[in-house]
Amino acid sequence: MAVNLKQVFLYLDTHPLTNWQGEFESVLKMLFSVYSETNMIETEEIRKYYASVDEILQKLPIKENDRIFDLTVALC
Repeated sequence: MAVNLKQVFLYLDTHPLTNWQGEFESVLKMLFSVYSETNMIETEEIRKYYASVDEILQKLPIKENDRIFDLTVALC
């Protein structure tokens, strides 16, 4: 989905920066934050992959499960 300037300004008007919990080092990082909040990147395909990984992890002892889960999240 393409985002135009009108949408960005409308979002910023309804979500003033003073209400944000984080600090932004640049306008680009702020825009990425706005974009990622309004455009979900989790798709049905990604949910299926996570379900497959979870199915495998549930069969492992908790220590191995945690280690593999942490590595998987770090890769994402």
